[in-house]
Amino acid sequence: MKLLIHVGLPKCLSTSLQRGVFSTHPGINFMGVGVEDNISYQDSRLELISENLLKYSNHRTYSAQRSDAKQAIDDWASKDMLNVFSNEHLVFKFGLSQLDTYEKIERLKDLFSDFEVQILLLHRQFESLIRSLYKEFVRMGLDQSYNDYLIWLWNYRDRNFFDDLNADHAVQQLETSFGRGSVLQYDFESAASNYQEFINTLLVQDLKLSPIEVEQEAHNASLTDQQTYELLQLNKAEGRGLSAQGFEEFERHRNREWFEACNAVASNDYVFEPVVKKRESIERIRLTNDLDSSDLFSLNSDGEQALNRILEELN
Repeated sequence: MKLLIHVGLPKCLSTSLQRGVFSTHPGINFMGVGVEDNISYQDSRLELISENLLKYSNHRTYSAQRSDAKQAIDDWASKDMLNVFSNEHLVFKFGLSQLDTYEKIERLKDLFSDFEVQILLLHRQFESLIRSLYKEFVRMGLDQSYNDYLIWLWNYRDRNFFDDLNADHAVQQLETSFGRGSVLQYDFESAASNYQEFINTLLVQDLKLSPIEVEQEAHNASLTDQQTYELLQLNKAEGRGLSAQGFEEFERHRNREWFEACNAVASNDYVFEPVVKKRESIERIRLTNDLDSSDLFSLNSDGEQALNRILEELN
């Protein structure tokens, strides 16, 4: 059976491909993501595979779910059509708690071992990609300035997506796993500037399918610079979603030896800023001490369910 795995990169036409091509072409059996909306799959089991087993799950969980996952893939796979599986985070560590790209590719190879696999990867100019990702993080709730984001990207490059910005690293491992020449690479800037030509080349020349007419619809449009700035101010005021702790800022001082070893941009003021702010905050609340904290550990229904399931699993 033939399979195309679209692996991203993020902010490189992924949603347009998923919604406008993979889910509509008559010759494609599309498993997801992007079935009917931006987040859905053909089956909840396929969603679990893509969004959890291939991105986050530890070895124990993956091993326990592996057999069911392979069965779900076999249940949905077609022998007569081109199967397509798409997730723009499969070679990109979008969050710090995600698996690194090496492990993701190893799991792709394992789960899709029964298929004749091609990989589709779109890459983008580095600075353009970094800026576009920053806008996406602000959308998710980031309250850091672009300068702070860049410093984080450099200083914590041993654990964030820094290495994944250069798609060559992923291509090398993908071709080791799936065979030389298995990766179809396209440049985002060229593809976006002539989208119809890109789609026809991909479908007809690379995938041996019929051409289709497409529109480059903005299913997940990027924020403008003005929108990004306004949303950043709102994030700072409300502290929603992905805030400083998402970039491991609280542990900054514990990384001082790594900073030294990697020639990081890290003055003493920078290294200890979170600790100083924490201590100042603690001192302020010690001086006031007039807030009612009786509800600090009270549980709502969701919290109670979560705690019960945690305890059941541990016991």
